[in-house]
Formats: sequence, structure tokens, C-alpha cells
Amino acid sequence: MGKSGDPRKASPDPKSGGSARASGPRGWRPSDGTTPTVGRRASRPGFLLAVGLMWIAMGVVAGFSLTASWKLVVVIVFIGIGLLYLRSAGLQFLRQTGRS
Repeated sequence: MGKSGDPRKASPDPKSGGSARASGPRGWRPSDGTTPTVGRRASRPGFLLAVGLMWIAMGVVAGFSLTASWKLVVVIVFIGIGLLYLRSAGLQFLRQTGRS
């Protein structure tokens, strides 16, 4: 029920799990005509490239330094994670430069 006691005028309460409406009017657009970005900003391609190269380097270090028989699993996982980061860095670079 709303504050007036009328069940038809129920207002959502964010504390009780209801969702609050957006602060802007419906259909609002910025004056420059661009669509606003919602959520987190994308990571910079240089950062993703550095993280990917770090994972690949750790895979090479693990390949030479581990002596256990299961070191191949660790090397494959580390290099695989590094390749995923390199792929996302390339896609982010293409997205930022406007080439798709």
C-alpha cells in the first residue's frame, strides 16, 4: 500500500526489494544525441594486453620451473587464460577504433 492507504497507489520501496524508477524522464536522451553508457566502462586494450602477456609468461615460467608430472595442465591453463586476455584486448582495440 502507498502512504495514503490506497492499495492501487503502491510505491515500490527499495529497502523491501522493490525497484525504484530511473531518475530521468522516460525517453530522455542527452542533448548531443549519443546513447549513455550503462554499467562499467570497458578496460583499456593496453591493460588487457599486459595481463594476457603476464599469464603467458607465467605459463612459460611454470613450464620450466615445475617438476611434477602434472605441470602440463598448469602450463595449458595459464597460456589459455593469457590467450583469452589477448583476444579480448584485440576485440577491445577494434571496438575503440571503430572497426568491426
